[in-house]
Amino acid sequence: MAFIQLISDFQTGAYKIGIMKQALLNTLENIDIIDINHDIRLNNINEAAFISKQLLTVDKTLTITCIQVGMAHRLIIYQQNLHWYILPDNGILSLMFDINDLSNLYSFNNNNQIQAIQAILNQNTIPKSGAIILKSLKKPMIDEKRIICERIYTNKLGNCYFNLQKEEFEAVFGNFPFNARIQFVPSVNFSKINLNIFEQDQGGATLTFSKKGFLKLAIYNGNAAQLFRIKEDTKIIIDKI
Repeated sequence: MAFIQLISDFQTGAYKIGIMKQALLNTLENIDIIDINHDIRLNNINEAAFISKQLLTVDKTLTITCIQVGMAHRLIIYQQNLHWYILPDNGILSLMFDINDLSNLYSFNNNNQIQAIQAILNQNTIPKSGAIILKSLKKPMIDEKRIICERIYTNKLGNCYFNLQKEEFEAVFGNFPFNARIQFVPSVNFSKINLNIFEQDQGGATLTFSKKGFLKLAIYNGNAAQLFRIKEDTKIIIDKI
């Protein structure tokens, strides 16, 4: 049994998702399909990379994550033990991983994901990949007194994730007091990072770190993105007091 995980920008409810899954089930045997997310904004490889980085890898079961976001002339295949990734050569892989070792990177010179999956399942020889398109995730601005981070993903509940990791925050602030504010929302300030949203009263906004360590803006039983009009490039500014 192999697990096939699907990430795309097709949008939930699109008939194309059903056709894709039907083709997989009609062509491949002993697979289980898992829909991870089909609501990535069109061609937004930053969002797709963020979602992919949330996935837990289990090295006991062959798992193939297929990402269909953005366009490219070919597919590339990346292996991590029993976890394989099939994705377009458009920079998304370098947003997901620090690609220092190219020995587990392969090329597939067409855009047929089913054929790529078959090659993995059948243990066919796949050509090693040469150069790939590289892009880098935008980093937060950090100095000894201030951090400015930027929104990278908003889910359907209106929870907003920013490109600041827990260890980056702790390296600057440690146990120092701070004031955090949302760009263009001067009336809302935060003086602590909560463990979870339930530490806040219902309807109140809070900052937490996600399980994967990204700064998260959320409202207990509310929609932070709508309330604060969070846009793609909205920033959170954190100052040391």
